[in-house]
Amino acid sequence: MAMHEVLAEATRVEKKFGTSVALRGASLSCRSGEIHALVGENGAGKSTLAGIFSGFIRPDDGVVTLFGKRISPTAFKTWSPARAIGLGVAMVYQRSMLIPQLTVPENIAFSAKGLRYNESHFKSKVEALALDFKLDVPTDCKVADLSAGDRQRAELIRSLIRGGRFLILDEPTSVLTPREADSLFGVLKSLRDQGCSILFISHKLDEVIKVADRITVIRRGNTISTHAQGSVSAADLAAIAIGSDDFETRVSTARTEGLTKIKLDGLFAAGATARSALSDINLEIRSGELVGIAGVEGNGQKELEEVFVGIRPVLKGRFIVEDNELLPTVRSLRSAGVSILSGNKLMGGLVGELTIAENLVLKGSYDDQRFFSRWRMKHKPIDRYAKEVIERCEIRPKNPSASVLSLSGGNAQKVSVAREIESATSGLLAFQPTRGLDKSAADAVHRQLLELRQAGKAVLVVSADLDELLKISDRIFVMRSGRLLACEENASKESVGSLMLSGERK
Repeated sequence: MAMHEVLAEATRVEKKFGTSVALRGASLSCRSGEIHALVGENGAGKSTLAGIFSGFIRPDDGVVTLFGKRISPTAFKTWSPARAIGLGVAMVYQRSMLIPQLTVPENIAFSAKGLRYNESHFKSKVEALALDFKLDVPTDCKVADLSAGDRQRAELIRSLIRGGRFLILDEPTSVLTPREADSLFGVLKSLRDQGCSILFISHKLDEVIKVADRITVIRRGNTISTHAQGSVSAADLAAIAIGSDDFETRVSTARTEGLTKIKLDGLFAAGATARSALSDINLEIRSGELVGIAGVEGNGQKELEEVFVGIRPVLKGRFIVEDNELLPTVRSLRSAGVSILSGNKLMGGLVGELTIAENLVLKGSYDDQRFFSRWRMKHKPIDRYAKEVIERCEIRPKNPSASVLSLSGGNAQKVSVAREIESATSGLLAFQPTRGLDKSAADAVHRQLLELRQAGKAVLVVSADLDELLKISDRIFVMRSGRLLACEENASKESVGSLMLSGERK
């Protein structure tokens, strides 16, 4: 394969989902021996374009060329993931698609075509590729026991064994620590230097500047511009992506700290693994305070959320809201004025088949008389309310009747955030509140969280994005092996990162 040969190209591609236009003649060209970043707002069309390249979405019009093979509109009828994989396209998602109870070699064997499982054969293949591409990954552990970075490297190995030469990575650093992200960048550069073409989709513009050879900006389904490395700054990219240079968060950080509103007292709960079991969790969140919890995923964050919503039993300890001890469930917390924003965007409270308006009022179906009467929906008040929220939170499309299934991941997340913030009269427990959001939308969420704090609410934010927590938190804790470790006041990114990885303060 010649270096810098065009491996993947989309020309004037169009795609509609119902009445929503996702792509309006977008174009993109990716070469061998290149890391090409694709950036844009939520709903700009990035994931749709990636889905077309990988065979999961069939375009309405335009031309797609892969490895010299032209796929015209008439051929789109049979376009599929199997055909894309057969040509050499591989998609690595934000969330690992590996089977947790299998080892890495077993996962690769499971997805291999026409081969019986031979442990030594697949193990040696994994180890050889790991050596060639600096993709060090344990081969004897179950995937469930691997770190997020190890799982991602395993996904890359599987892609290469399948013959992947055009690799698409969608938000690849969203669940990685800073150290793991830096390691990934080294791996991607090694893959690039050996002739692979890499499409790198990310909202983290500083990372894009660091790793990409070329950067394409897409806005509202249109390709706006493409830039060579070093020719544009992160601030320039943000301004181009949103069509404005007014994208910075501007929120007062003044606060009035009050009495304890939410308290976890000696909380214990079983975990999916020994590492994630909750052990003696003690935490107080005061009114007018935003507390952040950082940590490598798999250290108890999911278990903590499951305790709050009542699907994981508390073995020992107490959960207290404004001096009242509660058995935590979604309903008991709602009655106490505490909202929960789930970190599970697929299963966490949105119903895809329902409309934006219906999802915004869904949790009030048993107690909100503004919108419900004897379990019947009051459609006119709901529609008025939904239009106000959609406008205020910049949800696209601006149609309250659009189904959540038709939304981009980022806009679906905006619906979740809006619903929980609107109903947080006492406090908010937010898990990964800005995951999948572009900078402009993330800034808007940060502004809303800080406004809640300023209004005297107690706010807890659990996030894998350390930069986010350092930006908005009054205090930061690290969750490691199911325990909470307090960070020093004004802790640096390096010291929090060290606590996350080793449990030791730097």
